[in-house]
Amino acid sequence: TETGPFSVAAGAKLELPVGIARHAGFEGEVTVTLELPKELGGVKVEGLKFAKEQSEAKLVVEALADAPRGRHLVTLRAVTKFVGEDRSWTTPLVLSIVQ
Repeated sequence: TETGPFSVAAGAKLELPVGIARHAGFEGEVTVTLELPKELGGVKVEGLKFAKEQSEAKLVVEALADAPRGRHLVTLRAVTKFVGEDRSWTTPLVLSIVQ
């Protein structure tokens, strides 16, 4: 997954392409969310779940008309179970809300 910046217009949606690399024969489910800072109200994100063996999907980010304009640091988080243990990875991204 690229780190951006990614831009979305206020009142519009962005389909953010997300890819995961599967290693060591791992085929399990992976849940991906976008963590937003508290001051970034007016933005909705539909989390996604990678099915077994799936490696590419799109995370939908919606900026409502009142979303604060500007560049915002957000965190992409992937969570799964591997060998019976919870595993989590994060990637910082820059999300720009434009007019």
